Amino acid sequence: MSLAGNLKKFRQKAGLSLTETAAKALVPAGYLKRLESGEDYNPMIDHGFLEKIHRVAVALDTTIADLLDLPVRVKLKGGDR
Repeated sequence: MSLAGNLKKFRQKAGLSLTETAAKALVPAGYLKRLESGEDYNPMIDHGFLEKIHRVAVALDTTIADLLDLPVRVKLKGGDR
């Protein structure tokens, strides 16, 4: 699933409106709306993206990895997996 889809899924799971989520994460509601709609988004030119998406993840009680659908690497004795 995309960032847009994951944001909406976790926001709805938390029972929060877009405005409530933005306020809790200290990001503009318009910014969150653009992310959730998938509107012409390029994280490479969004200064502060990781900080903002981290605050959104905390507000939604999840992780950046979950929002971005990143594989999680687990460090085990003897190497990574």
